[in-house]
Amino acid sequence: MNTLPTLIPTPERHSPGGQYAALLESSRGERVSLRELPFLPMTALLLDPCSTAGAAVEWALGVELPRRVGAVGGSATGQAKDGEVSVLWISPEEFLVTRTRPAEPSAPQALTERIAQALAAVRTEDSDDLAADVGSQRTVLELAGPLAREVLRQGITHDLHDRAFLVGRAVSCLLDTVPVILWRTGDQQWRLLPRSSFTGYVVTWCAAAMQEHLEA
Repeated sequence: MNTLPTLIPTPERHSPGGQYAALLESSRGERVSLRELPFLPMTALLLDPCSTAGAAVEWALGVELPRRVGAVGGSATGQAKDGEVSVLWISPEEFLVTRTRPAEPSAPQALTERIAQALAAVRTEDSDDLAADVGSQRTVLELAGPLAREVLRQGITHDLHDRAFLVGRAVSCLLDTVPVILWRTGDQQWRLLPRSSFTGYVVTWCAAAMQEHLEA
């Protein structure tokens, strides 16, 4: 007797900012707004960019690995129209690779697998390179609007003036007391990449810092 196959439902995905949806919704104004960009694939990459492994990853991704503080390889603005992949400089041999589009539910680790395959092709016994999927360990929050920089200045000590922090620059820093990656993706757009466990703190801090601008 023929039987129908059992269909296993795809688990519903929940972003780190999902439980703060109401607060995010209330943090939207004409002059400054906050939103989450969920499910962007992210891969932590540890290697020497000038090595054979570095060259293999560059070939696999089709972008150059950044070589200096604040530099972003590939799509410097994180926009799909500028490329598929962005590579953020974290330290001389540490990078965060992220795609410009959300991950497919059926293949959330495809980016990491592509990088891992490139590394495996050139790996030797003394290789210490590493690629690890960290898409579930971080989220992306976007603060946008003409007053976005003023909000950030309340909690970030970096010089955020145009002459010092150009569009396409990304640095690791503290927002108040929480470590984040700050990435300027447009004239009035800034991305904050906290670890998932700090999402609530960052959303709450931003909402409080934005309040006077939302009420004005």
